[in-house]
Amino acid sequence: MLSILIPTYNQKVTTLVTALARQAEATGVPYEIIVRDDASTIDTNPKTVINTIQFRKNQENQGRTATRLLLAEEARFNHLLFLDSDVRLVKDDFVATYLNLTEKPVVYGGIIYTRETYTPECSLRWHFGNERESLTAEKRNKTPYKVLISSNIFVQKSFFLELSARFRESRYGQDLIMGAYFKSLQVPVTHINNQVEHMGLESNETFLRKARDAAGTVYASYENKEFRTYASSLINEFDTWRRFGISRPLALLYKKGHKTAERILSKESPSMFLFDMYRLAYVSHLHHNQ
Repeated sequence: MLSILIPTYNQKVTTLVTALARQAEATGVPYEIIVRDDASTIDTNPKTVINTIQFRKNQENQGRTATRLLLAEEARFNHLLFLDSDVRLVKDDFVATYLNLTEKPVVYGGIIYTRETYTPECSLRWHFGNERESLTAEKRNKTPYKVLISSNIFVQKSFFLELSARFRESRYGQDLIMGAYFKSLQVPVTHINNQVEHMGLESNETFLRKARDAAGTVYASYENKEFRTYASSLINEFDTWRRFGISRPLALLYKKGHKTAERILSKESPSMFLFDMYRLAYVSHLHHNQ
């Protein structure tokens, strides 16, 4: 009935899988929990505490996209619940809520951030999460393909494997184009309020690097003309600015000012407008410096 799949890298998952197993047992449906470690440098095996968990380990680091595909291929059941290893359950009926929606091909439950996880060193990631990711289902359902994050997604196995076949290589930031893939496949996406809390926030420096990597992934799909329309506002805005001839000045602005922007974005209350412009300028830089 249900395969709960958790990719992890250098993140212990004992608390998470203990809560998941307790909830899954209470539903009375057949289930499995599989944790796949992506060549961590620490011991992440939760089987020392819960021996019913299936634990596998990659011999070398393959990235989250490839690890999720391995998990999906290993899963015995058709209903897959993907969770990142750095989330915390906040609802006692979290698993049961998804099991009431097995007829839906894709369901996204959402994510929240609390003040307890905030530190000045992670201020950009915390503010971005609160302002751009921590949205109610009512808001997300207005643009169902725009905010879709694989850290808490319930999906039928056949649809996920079809999606994975379109990801020709493992690249960071593919969540940003996942919605566009589902849209191109005409797969309906349902949003509900079944959030988890994101606990593992990256430092400002790390998040800025990942933001550039993700922007590069979106830009590569744009260059390859993979979609006629995009769920990503970043690429839509870039395409508009490019057509009006403004992308070249933005590329120059990135070259001359990105270090200053990164210092400002690392302060305690970073501007999301500046962050948007930083990513837009970076995509313009990629476009004009190939």
